[in-house]
Amino acid sequence: MKRLALLAILVLMCGVSSFAQSSLYSKKFRGEPTNENVVKSPQWHLNNYEVMNKRAASFQYGALGCMAASIGCFAGYAALDTKYNYTFDRKGDVEEKSMRTCAKNYLIGGSALAAVAIICEAVSINCRLKAAKSMRIYATGNGAGLAFNF
Repeated sequence: MKRLALLAILVLMCGVSSFAQSSLYSKKFRGEPTNENVVKSPQWHLNNYEVMNKRAASFQYGALGCMAASIGCFAGYAALDTKYNYTFDRKGDVEEKSMRTCAKNYLIGGSALAAVAIICEAVSINCRLKAAKSMRIYATGNGAGLAFNF
């Protein structure tokens, strides 16, 4: 079983590696700019209001999804009938009380997903603040305008 899992991981990593390299090299051969050739200025977000808003929305959707999954994990933990394994001595007293593996997994998974949701929400707020400090092109009935927000 361990050999099969190791083989599956190696095949997966080779496939991911070859896919990543093929897309990079195909851009180089076509003459398209790649990410390694593009140098971003320290304030590149000033010109990219739409990009920052889309990124903020994506992180916010990710935060909502992680929070929903976290709530599902905690609901699964609450729905368990037996959360602990007990060992009794001869008199009937509890000798040892240990949490079941599935209960631990529910709690750890729910906590990890809640932490990821909080991080995604913080990044989303940061992107919204960067988008607020940008140049906006807007259209009105009289024509187009350019506004610099800071």
